[in-house]
Amino acid sequence: MHAAASSDTSFDLTPELQVIRHLVARRTERPLDGITPQSMLHVDLGIGLLGLAVLALEIEDVTGVLVPFDALTKAASIEDLARLLHLLRRS
Repeated sequence: MHAAASSDTSFDLTPELQVIRHLVARRTERPLDGITPQSMLHVDLGIGLLGLAVLALEIEDVTGVLVPFDALTKAASIEDLARLLHLLRRS
């Protein structure tokens, strides 16, 4: 999944997707291949607010990026979370 880097909204999320998918797979005890960028955090994966808070801590441990909880709760899918991580890494 490589996105063109020609516009502000298109960028390669591959590194972030890999990190998020691995962390979510471990947290939810699901197979990695069952967690896609389109997987919905709450509906498909059953991650509630407490799970999001723990995931935010794990993301910070692995990447060194502090993910604000209010921004995290606005992410609906794995891709949304990867995009958020990408933007926070660049800010």
